[in-house]
Amino acid sequence: MVREFHKILVKGVRGENADPGNYRKIQNYVVNSRTREVVYAPPAPFDVPHFMREFT
Repeated sequence: MVREFHKILVKGVRGENADPGNYRKIQNYVVNSRTREVVYAPPAPFDVPHFMREFT
């Protein structure tokens, strides 16, 4: 259900071509723009399906 909501929410907006309704396939980070320090690293893409199963 979360993936279906995601697909609906990104329809017609920036990022629409980023595989709507599917989990990410690459690692991403939140980086401090001044220091370039990684301030948050979400779970690895491999782990996302497992965590989402636990969430639902």
